[in-house]
Amino acid sequence: MYSEKDLCLAINWQITPNFLQRGIHTYDPSGFISFTLETFNLLIKGDRLR
Repeated sequence: MYSEKDLCLAINWQITPNFLQRGIHTYDPSGFISFTLETFNLLIKGDRLR
């Protein structure tokens, strides 16, 4: 559970035109709590679903 003193930072990396990663760092007053990495495969106009 997060409190009002927690800090959450999100960083997006556009690896290629259709591949995105998002790193989410969470901290509380005592320091680092967690890191989550999300991966997205983006469709670009003209791409086909596989």
